[in-house]
Amino acid sequence: RAVNTRGVGLGLSISKMICEEFGGQVAIHSKPGVGSAFLASFAMLKPKAMNSPERRLSVRVAEARLVQQAAIIKTKLQMSTTGIDLNDRSRILVVDDEAYNCEVLRMMLRSLGIPRLEERLTVCI
Repeated sequence: RAVNTRGVGLGLSISKMICEEFGGQVAIHSKPGVGSAFLASFAMLKPKAMNSPERRLSVRVAEARLVQQAAIIKTKLQMSTTGIDLNDRSRILVVDDEAYNCEVLRMMLRSLGIPRLEERLTVCI
């Protein structure tokens, strides 16, 4: 990848949200002219604790938080698209260098109920 490429920060935002939902954090180390390094950290459970009642509850709480965050993102996206008229010729272009980010955005667009989304959508990775 070229060093001078720029993105919109969606990948970092999603990574930060996921890390924080699991009690972790994201840190950045940056030097002008050199680049940036991102570190995501969160606690891992020991294998014997994976099926404990506390673990199952923790997973349910984390899942509920992720659903809540997805609903907030969906609402913000809906609010930002209010007033946009998608006529029969309207197209949607998604461009990202990570397939996962494209799929996340595709799921968010599906949840908006856009008519004939798959016909309108072009994804470039």
